[in-house]
Amino acid sequence: MGSQRRRWLLLFSYDKGTKGDFRRNIAIAGIFIVWSIIIFLPFYRAPEIPALPVDGNGHLFKVYKLIQDGWKPWINDWYTGYPFLKYYPPLSYLVAAFFGKILGTPIRGLAITLTLFSLIGMASLYKLTKNVPLSLLYPTLLAHSPIVTIEGAYPRLCALLVAPAFILGAKLILEGSAKEITLGSMLVSIVLLTHHSALLPLVVLMAVLYLRRIPSGYNIVRAIGIILVLTAFFYVPFILDYRYSNFFTITKHPYLFEYTSIKLKEILLSKYLLLMVPLLLTLLLSVRKTIRHITLAVTLIILATGYYSPVRSFYSLPLLSKMLPYRWLDVLPLVLVLGSSEVERKSIVKITAVALIIAVTLVLPYSIGGMPKDYLELAEFLKDEKERDWRFYVVPAVAPYSYLPALTGKLSLNGWYHEGNPADKEYSRMVYVVDRVIHHGQDNNLAEHYLLPYAARFFITSIQSPVPKPYKYVGKIGRFRIYEANTSFFTPVDLLIVGRFYDLPYRYIYMPSLTDIPQGVRTVMYLGEPKKSEERILLGFVKEGGTLIVIPERAGEFLGIKSVLIAMPNVTGFAPFVYEGKTWYGPVFKGNLTPIVKVSNYTLIGFKDVGKGRIYFIGGNLLFHSLYWNSSKELNFIFSLAKHENASLEYGNFIIGDTMFRATLNSTSGVAAIISIAYYPYWKVYIDGREVKVWRDYRTGLMVVSIPKGVHKIEGVYRDPFINLRYYSLLGWVLAGAYVLTRRKKTGKIKPMRPLSGPDR
Repeated sequence: MGSQRRRWLLLFSYDKGTKGDFRRNIAIAGIFIVWSIIIFLPFYRAPEIPALPVDGNGHLFKVYKLIQDGWKPWINDWYTGYPFLKYYPPLSYLVAAFFGKILGTPIRGLAITLTLFSLIGMASLYKLTKNVPLSLLYPTLLAHSPIVTIEGAYPRLCALLVAPAFILGAKLILEGSAKEITLGSMLVSIVLLTHHSALLPLVVLMAVLYLRRIPSGYNIVRAIGIILVLTAFFYVPFILDYRYSNFFTITKHPYLFEYTSIKLKEILLSKYLLLMVPLLLTLLLSVRKTIRHITLAVTLIILATGYYSPVRSFYSLPLLSKMLPYRWLDVLPLVLVLGSSEVERKSIVKITAVALIIAVTLVLPYSIGGMPKDYLELAEFLKDEKERDWRFYVVPAVAPYSYLPALTGKLSLNGWYHEGNPADKEYSRMVYVVDRVIHHGQDNNLAEHYLLPYAARFFITSIQSPVPKPYKYVGKIGRFRIYEANTSFFTPVDLLIVGRFYDLPYRYIYMPSLTDIPQGVRTVMYLGEPKKSEERILLGFVKEGGTLIVIPERAGEFLGIKSVLIAMPNVTGFAPFVYEGKTWYGPVFKGNLTPIVKVSNYTLIGFKDVGKGRIYFIGGNLLFHSLYWNSSKELNFIFSLAKHENASLEYGNFIIGDTMFRATLNSTSGVAAIISIAYYPYWKVYIDGREVKVWRDYRTGLMVVSIPKGVHKIEGVYRDPFINLRYYSLLGWVLAGAYVLTRRKKTGKIKPMRPLSGPDR
C-alpha cells in the first residue's frame, strides 16, 4: 500500500473527490459477489436432502440440529450422546444455521455461508494483492478442490476461504493502530472459530512470508487479549475439557499416518495440483521476490507426504502429531496466489489467473444429487416407529447415515465426529467386534454386550452378511436389511470387574481401579493384584454379603492369602498348561483356603468365607489360559462362581431431550443399572429428587447408578458450566465491532497509515 493511502476500516474506502475509484470499487465488489455465488452454484441447486460426499452429510446434520433446537451443549442424536460443538469450531455451522433458518433448509444455509466466507476471503485477498483475477482464482481453486468434491469438509473449506483474512488481520495486528489491531483480531478470530486445523499452516505461512522483524509487544499483548475474549466461548471449554476428547496422535496409529499421507508421485500427478503448475511457473519470473513462496510451497508438499517423507520424525512433535499430513496442501493455493502477486510482470499474472479460472471450472466440474429412494424409505420406516428409548445402527457405518436422525427424529448409534464422542474408546471396540461378525462371521457373543446396553434396537445392514446375536430379521428396504432385538434404556448389572481389562462374553461393569462399589453389585471380580486401599473396600463388601473373585497374575500376598509362582503341571479337566510350546507359569495359593482344585501341595482354585460373604481365589492365570486355549468350559466355570440376583427393572413415562432424560423405574430389588447415555462429568442424576453418584462403565463408556428397590422417579440433567461464556464473547464481538465501525470526529488532516509492505516501509 502506498504511503498516500488513508487509514481504512472497510475494504473499499470512498473519497468524495474520486468518483471513478468509488465506481470501480463498487464494480469489483459486484464481481466478487456474483462470482462467490457462481462457484458454489451446485449447493444452491442441490435437492433439499442432498447426497453429499464423504463427510458432507455429517456436517449438514449439525446445521440441521442448530436450526431445529439451537446450540444445546449436549445432544443425544449421535453415538450414545456427546457434547455438541465442544471440540469442533462452531462459526461456519452457526452462520449456516442462521441462514438456513431464514431460507428453510440446511443446504441453502450452507450455500449462503460458503458464498459469504468466499466473499470475505476475496475482499481480504484483494486488499493484500490489488489483483482482481488472483482474488477470483483463489476461491475458485478451493471450490473445485478435493475438500469439496471428495471430502465434503465444509467447515475446513470455510476456514480456507477466509484464510486471506487471517493474513490481513495478522498484518494489521503487527503494524496497525489500536483500531486496526481490534479489526485484525476480529479477522484472526473468524478463522480460529471456523476450523482449528487451518491454524498451524497459516501461522507457518505468516511467519515465513511476512514476519521480517520482531513485532511490537504491545500490539501482540493487546491482540491476544481481544482474541481471547472473542474466542473464549469455544476455546476455554475446548482446552479445559480436552482430556475428555479423543483426538488421534497420528504417529501412534501407523495405518492412519500412512492413510492420510500422500506419495510424492500422487501429488505431482493430481489433476487438481497440475492445474496450479502455471501459477507456480509465474513465480519463476521474479525469483528474487518469490523465493520465500517457492520454498514454502516445496516445504508444504514435503510435509504432505508424511509417512513417506524424509522428515517423518517431525510428526512426533506435539502439534504436528495432531495434524493429518495431507492437510498441509490446504494452504498451497494461497501461497501460490500470494507469490504471484509479487511478480513484476502483472499482465502475465492476470492472464494466467483468468486462464486458470476457466480451466478449473471446465476441468473440475461437480454437482450434488439427492439421496437414494431406499435411504428415504428407511428413514420413513424408522420415523414411524414409536418411542425414543432406543437407537438404530446402520453398517457399514458411513457419513450419510449420520443424517438419518434429521429425517427420523430417532436416536442413532451412527455419528460422524469421533473426536467428540466421550465413549469413543469403548465405541471403537464395539465397531471392531461388530466388524468381525459382519465381515468374518465370528460371533463370540461380544457384540450384544455393547449393542444392547447402547439400546440399539434396530441393526441395519446395507450388505448381505451375518449379524450379531440376538438380532432377528424383520424385513428389507432396498439394499437395507433390518434386524431387531429387545432393548432397554436401563440395564441392570450385578457383576463388577476391576483391574486388567478383557473383553468377555458376559454382562458386567468394568472399572480399571476401585474407589467404591455401586450398591446393587453382588459380585466383584478382580483381575490382577488389588492395592491395599482397594483391599479394605473389597473386604468391607464381602463382609456385608458380597462375593469376591480374585485372579492374580503374580506371586504375593493378597487379602491375607499368599501365592507363589510355579511351573504349572497339566490338570485333569483343563486345557494343557503350555504357552507356545513352552512351560506355563502361574500363581497358586497356600494358606487357610478351602480347595476346589489342587495342584501338588498348593491350591489352584479355592475359597474362604469372610463375614456374610465369600472370596474365591483362582490361580494359574486361568482366565488368560481359558482365552488362550479358547476354552469356554474354563471360562464358564470362572463366571459360574459369581453370585447373581435375577432382578427385574422396568420403566415407564420415559422422556429424553438433548440435555435431559426422565423416567419412572420399578425394581424388584436394589440394582446397579447402566444408563444408555455416555458418561460425562456434567451429567447430574437424581432419584426422587436426590442427587446420586454416577459411575463410569469403562467397558461401554456409559453411566452407571444405583437404583433402590421399589418405584422411583429418575431424572438426568446436563449442566454445562461454560454456557455463560457465550454471552461474554458475544458482548465482546459487539463492542469490538462498534469500536471498529465508529469514526472519531475529524479535527484536521488524517495522518496516513504506516504501510504494511512495499518500498515505503
